[in-house]
Amino acid sequence: MKKQVDFSTTKPQNPDIALVKLTPETDHEKQLLDDNTDADTIELYYHQAINEKLPGYVLLSVVRGELWPYAADVNLQKLVGLG
Repeated sequence: MKKQVDFSTTKPQNPDIALVKLTPETDHEKQLLDDNTDADTIELYYHQAINEKLPGYVLLSVVRGELWPYAADVNLQKLVGLG
């Protein structure tokens, strides 16, 4: 599954929102998204996208909108160290 992550331009006052887009690369992945019956597995792809593309952030929640399951806004939190 190809994953694209962009910080939201619809809510520029909140930099901790990103838009994640999923593009299936196999027939199985396409069927998973088209069937939209296994939300836990689909959300795992969103978590993987943040881990891969934005390693300094953790995904707090996935906001399913009109583009779900092919795209969703995600709420993020930047990891901050003590020192």
